Amino acid sequence: MSRTAAMAWFLLKELARSLLIIAPLALTLALYWIFFEWPGDVDYFAATGGFTLIVATLVTVLTLAGQLNRSSSAVTLLRLARRSELLAAMVLCVVVLGGLLAALYTVLALVQAKVAMQPVELLLIAPRWLALVLFAASLGLLLTRLTSRGGSYIVTFVALALFASATELRGVMERGSFAWLAEAIAAVASPVTTALREPAIPVSGSGYLLSIAGVLVFAAGLFALAAWLFRRKDLLWAE
Repeated sequence: MSRTAAMAWFLLKELARSLLIIAPLALTLALYWIFFEWPGDVDYFAATGGFTLIVATLVTVLTLAGQLNRSSSAVTLLRLARRSELLAAMVLCVVVLGGLLAALYTVLALVQAKVAMQPVELLLIAPRWLALVLFAASLGLLLTRLTSRGGSYIVTFVALALFASATELRGVMERGSFAWLAEAIAAVASPVTTALREPAIPVSGSGYLLSIAGVLVFAAGLFALAAWLFRRKDLLWAE
């Protein structure tokens, strides 16, 4: 655990030193200005903030993986007991950065009076945002060349694009002969969509906990798959 934390701190410092940290920061600010051109309620804040953190997390993971997918990382890997420790450090680094971006998003919304929010609402939103960041970080690992085997990252990109398209076209599919597919996709995506769309003050405490647990289980499964691919991969480093 100490090695993972030390590696995460190292990755965060390298990200800041290379100025690549500007990418998720700029993206967060850009999405904030788009979403809050006009004031919104706390439910809107929770949904847009969660979406913003997902996008910023994906960008951060891809950026980190690009830095690590080179021959100079061989020395770093040799110091670790398992390759999965590197992936865990990436996730931890992203979570820390995600916390800072979430704080920035929240402070901007409050200072500019874009949303009125009680402390209890923020306390209920924070675990949902954390779960979404962990989900996006684990998904991002599968979208990188660092963990890819045989072009698996391309398959993941295509599958994600098809999944997103099918979600947007759910109404059309339900009126046709693909209703069963629409229902299956909705069921798979329900933990994430529920975490994004649920009111800041949940209607049901059990539903709130189940949605967070579902996202965390999803994240754990994606991370396990990424770790399995990375463990079995022949490392041919890109310069």
